[in-house]
Amino acid sequence: MQQRLGQIGVKVELNVTDWPTAVKVGWSPQGWNLFTHGFGIEPFEGPATVMSAWVNGSSQQKDDPEIDRINTALGAEMNADKRKTLFAEFQQHMVDNAVALKVGNYGLFQMGTVKLHNFEPYRIPRMWGVWLDK
Repeated sequence: MQQRLGQIGVKVELNVTDWPTAVKVGWSPQGWNLFTHGFGIEPFEGPATVMSAWVNGSSQQKDDPEIDRINTALGAEMNADKRKTLFAEFQQHMVDNAVALKVGNYGLFQMGTVKLHNFEPYRIPRMWGVWLDK
């Protein structure tokens, strides 16, 4: 990717890191202009958890009153349809303001031994009802 971007005149330095390093670098204001990571497991936890990473400017290093407003409204709303609407507003705000952009999909990088039974590959491994032969 770095070479291809260089061919069109975009000078980039790509750094691949482990998660602790990504958190240290990505949640600090120094040394980067665009930070990417595999943010994507959170939807199984619900919209409030997804939104929380950006509340009070924590992930983008800048306060965003609209994200804070939507988060506060979501936390106070009990109607499921209204909560869905608020989360849709949050998602649209993220795209419209380039706060976070989807740049691809995760594949499945899972494998197992033939001794593994009842395992179904999934975005996040599910191990309920899975067993190994002895």
